[in-house]
Amino acid sequence: TITRPRHMIQLGDWCDMGYPFYAGQASYKQTIALPEACRGKTLTLSLGDLANAAELLVNDESMGRNILPPWTFNINPFNSQSTLTLEVRIINTPQNLFGPDRCPSGLFGPVDILVQDA
Repeated sequence: TITRPRHMIQLGDWCDMGYPFYAGQASYKQTIALPEACRGKTLTLSLGDLANAAELLVNDESMGRNILPPWTFNINPFNSQSTLTLEVRIINTPQNLFGPDRCPSGLFGPVDILVQDA
């Protein structure tokens, strides 16, 4: 079933959200204000749990892809900026297209920015 695109994708399994046969990519995008206390520190974005692969873009610049846990990304190049636009792209496998046994897909979280002294 093809449905109208959602304006916001919630964290969780895409199959449980009405997309049991979806194979492809979905983006989660958010602009955040980086508190002054975090600037200049070591910053790591942790995606918590997800299935199956992830790419992170910060301010439209790719920070790479992860295909295995831990689902973390170094975002230090942006630790001096006051505003960050984070886009997480989750890519699943086509397994749900081919068999009766569904494979969980999506971003499950929790998503956090881990801050350490530089």
